Amino acid sequence: MKKMWPVIVSHLAWEKRNFDPDGDHLYDAYCCIWASDALYYSGGAVTHSSAYNYRGNKLAARIAEIIGENPKPYREEAAAILKAMNARLWMKDKGVWSEFQDAMGLKRLHDHPAVWSIYTPIDCGACTPKQAYQATRYIDENIPHISVEAQLYTISTSDWMPYAWSINNVAAAEVMHTALAYYKAGRADEAFRLMKANILDQMYYGASPGNFGQVSYYDAARGECYRDFGDCIGISSRTLIQGLFGIIPQALDGQCIICPGFPHEWTEASIETPYLKYKFTREGNTDRYEITQNFRRPLRIIFRQYLDNGKYRDIEGTSEKQQVIKVSPVVSVSRKSAPKRQQTSYGLEEPDLSAKFLPQTLDSHFNANVSDIFKNRYLSPRPKVTTLQIPTQGIGEWCHPEQTAKIDDTVFRTKIKNGVFTVAGVPFRTPAKGRNIVYTSLWDNYPDAVTIPLKGQAASAYLMLAGSTNYMQSRIDNGLIIVTYSDNTSDTLALRNPDNWCPIEQDYYIDGKAFTTTSPRPYRICLGTGDVSRDLGQTLNIQGVYGREIPGGAAQMLRMRLNPKKELKSLTVRTFSNDVVIGLMGITLQ
Repeated sequence: MKKMWPVIVSHLAWEKRNFDPDGDHLYDAYCCIWASDALYYSGGAVTHSSAYNYRGNKLAARIAEIIGENPKPYREEAAAILKAMNARLWMKDKGVWSEFQDAMGLKRLHDHPAVWSIYTPIDCGACTPKQAYQATRYIDENIPHISVEAQLYTISTSDWMPYAWSINNVAAAEVMHTALAYYKAGRADEAFRLMKANILDQMYYGASPGNFGQVSYYDAARGECYRDFGDCIGISSRTLIQGLFGIIPQALDGQCIICPGFPHEWTEASIETPYLKYKFTREGNTDRYEITQNFRRPLRIIFRQYLDNGKYRDIEGTSEKQQVIKVSPVVSVSRKSAPKRQQTSYGLEEPDLSAKFLPQTLDSHFNANVSDIFKNRYLSPRPKVTTLQIPTQGIGEWCHPEQTAKIDDTVFRTKIKNGVFTVAGVPFRTPAKGRNIVYTSLWDNYPDAVTIPLKGQAASAYLMLAGSTNYMQSRIDNGLIIVTYSDNTSDTLALRNPDNWCPIEQDYYIDGKAFTTTSPRPYRICLGTGDVSRDLGQTLNIQGVYGREIPGGAAQMLRMRLNPKKELKSLTVRTFSNDVVIGLMGITLQ
């Protein structure tokens, strides 16, 4: 410890200097987990990296005590990190941590975390038992589950869209780490189902029997691949030893916790490691554990028994080499499922072709050609710290800094007749030449919001829109359409990826498993062919999961219900998310 202490000190200082430069005790994440190949947080406050630094500082404080160094700065930093995580990243209403909080723009919470933002704080101890329990319940209801067999299932790492490598995959190590988090949350039955499914998937059903690979057969994008990666070995060992058998040595504190996670129907089990072995047998209403330890320095055995809702009780053992601990088995309590998310129409209703359409003329408001979107250089605002962020062309990620997409509306413009393009029976005024969109963005290239004056009354407003989005802005409102009436009341339509807000350059892949969205999907207009469809992927025969490029890009149509009894005043398009551009090409009142 004394030899390594200078390394620990310099590393924690480096973490603090680079990834918490504002000193708020919440850390940016810079390639510090497996799923880093496309993740970027633009200097934000990130759950998983903050949890890592909590654990690092907490351990450093304990090491300092042992070797005679000053533990105070590390103890205080750990406490400050935990306090900040609970104050800013923990969402009480959802019972889970946010993925991150934006450093710029509206500084919003991204409230649909991936599994790494749930298992990491649980594994690092940056939570209460109740929080650990609640957060795993979030996984039950919000992370996609994929059936393996019978009651067994595996999971994807997130529900983010569109697909990019490492963002939404079925990865063996991620599944195992989630199973370990279930064990640590006191949910042994659920943990065992997930662990067993992963073992069957990898070691029995897979192309390399007896092996743990990286990506699962159930991964829609990659299938079973990367069999030579060892990602899963360490965490599978931990899930087996620390989770199922519950052996958790804590030598820095002179103790070893034993907290078995056996399925309730098991009546016997045994394990032998070089440092500890035990045998479990159930005799009537008594569970008997015969424990033999062989640690270099004997540790006090503490038997931990989970009760319900993350609560547990500890039974103190001794530091003797051999001992027997007897406990009464805990009967699991049935639980009601958490309510599923309520879905709304998101403006996806079919057009009403029986009433009169009034296409609006927007030429004086247009500030760009739709094809300009990825030709710009989005240089400000940008975080003034070391971080990973979207490339300057507004598309791609740090692994693919030169990625772009060719947006070309030449063919679309040839389909315009007498200044009108019709989408599913709805006519829109749009110019065959010149600027044809008003873009908004939190980038300085365009205004954050634009307001279009309106007159008269209408039951619906049909909107032709186009713009960008990406997986880092998934499952949150990217922007808003606000219709204001003459009495200053308003109606609002949220633009949410993937439900009703689509990336201009590609089609969403949907399989009903790891990749889901609302139904029906928006009408989309292919700018490279003029085709209109609710499923451009099928219409244009777009194959695969990744990329799914639409020739020339695509606009989309939404129908916004209005109050037909009120006089219209204006329509506002407002961008909410960093990194995205939202554009309005046409309004038609009905």
